[in-house]
Amino acid sequence: MEDKPLLEKSNETEIIIEEQNKFINNNNANSNLYQQQQQPIYYNNQQPQQQPIYYNNQLQQPPIYNNQQAQAVPPIYYNQQQPQQAVPPVFMNQNEQYQQQQQQVYSMNNNNNNNNNNNLNSNYEQIEMKGTNEKGGKHCASLIISLIGIGSFIGLIVSIAIGSSVGIGVCATIVAIVEIALIIELCCFSSTMKSLKNKGTIEEQITLVDRIREQKPKIGMHVECYHYEMRTRTVTSTTYNSQTGKHETTFRTETYQEKVVTHTETKYFQFKTFTDTSANIDFSSMSELTVKLTLTKEWNHGDSKTEKKYQKFEKKFRQQNQNRDTHCDFIHLFEVDHFQPYLLIIPHPSKLPFAMKRSFFVFATLLFFSWPYRLWFDSQCRFATFQIKKTIFY
Repeated sequence: MEDKPLLEKSNETEIIIEEQNKFINNNNANSNLYQQQQQPIYYNNQQPQQQPIYYNNQLQQPPIYNNQQAQAVPPIYYNQQQPQQAVPPVFMNQNEQYQQQQQQVYSMNNNNNNNNNNNLNSNYEQIEMKGTNEKGGKHCASLIISLIGIGSFIGLIVSIAIGSSVGIGVCATIVAIVEIALIIELCCFSSTMKSLKNKGTIEEQITLVDRIREQKPKIGMHVECYHYEMRTRTVTSTTYNSQTGKHETTFRTETYQEKVVTHTETKYFQFKTFTDTSANIDFSSMSELTVKLTLTKEWNHGDSKTEKKYQKFEKKFRQQNQNRDTHCDFIHLFEVDHFQPYLLIIPHPSKLPFAMKRSFFVFATLLFFSWPYRLWFDSQCRFATFQIKKTIFY
C-alpha cells in the first residue's frame, strides 16, 4: 500500500478547516437572525415609549406611539417562527378623536335632556277647567235672601201707599235684616267677592302661586274651653188695644243660657324642614280665558318619625286643656302665608267687562240683584281647582 504524498494531506487539512469555519459562520448568522426575530416590529420607524408586558404570548397592555394608543391590532411578535404578513396598528387622528368625544357627549346630553323633559312633563298638571253650565244654579242662599228682600221691599211700598204703620214697621225691619244678611254674606262668605278682590293677569297669578308654594306652613292646634250659664232678662213688648185705642206695654222675665268662654290657647308644631309637593300648573290653557281658580291646601307627614312626633304633640296638647272647663273644642290649624282660596285670572285688564268690579257687585247686592249678578259672573268665567301640598319633616 502506497503512502499518499505529504502535499495532498495538507490540502485535505485546509479543506476541513475551511468547512469548520463555514459552519461556525453559519451558526453565528443564524444566532443573529434569531435575535433579530425576537425583537418587535415597529412601524413608521417609531420606537415605543415602554416595553409591553406579555403573558403566555398574549399582549397585556398595547404600546403607545407618539402619545397615541393603538386601538385595533397590536404589533406582531415572532417566536422562532416565520412571521406572517404584519398588519400595522390603527391610530386615530387627534381631531377625529376629539370629534368622536364631542359626539358622545352630545348624545349623552340629548338623552339627559329628553329624560328631564319627560320628568317635567310628568310633574306638570294640566288643570281641568269646567264650563259655565256646571256652575250655574249653586247660589241658592243668595236667591232665597234676595227674594225675601224683594218681597219685603214691595210690601213696604204697599204699606206706605195704604198708610199702614204696622205694615211699614214690619216690612222696613225685614228689609233692614235682609240687607245686613246680604252684606255679611258678601264680605265673609261670597266666593264671587273674593275672586274679584284677588283678580290679576296670568303673570301676576303665577307669581302669587309660586310665592305661596315657597312659604313655610304653620301647623298646630287651637282650643276653646267654655261652659253655659243660666241668665235672666226682662223682655218688653208693646201691643195695640183696639178697644181703648191705645198702645199697651207689658214686661216679662225669661231665662236663657249664655256661653261663657274661660280659656283659649293656640300652639304650633315645631318641625325642621318642609317640601312643597304640589304639581306644577300648566297655565298655557288659561292665557286667553277668564278663569276662576279655586285653591285648596293639605299637608302630610314626610316620614314615620314626623308622624309620631306630631301625634305626641297633639296628645300632650289635649291632655293639658281637656279638663279646664265643661266643654273644650279642639281645632287643627294649617296656615300658609299669602294663601287665597279664590283667584280670578283675566287675560288683560282692558278686556275685562265693565261690570266685573267689586263696587258694581256691592251696588247690585244692595238693590237685591245679587243672585242675577252672580249668574252673569259665572257665565263670563271658566272654573278650575288646584291643590297646594306641603310635606313636613321633623
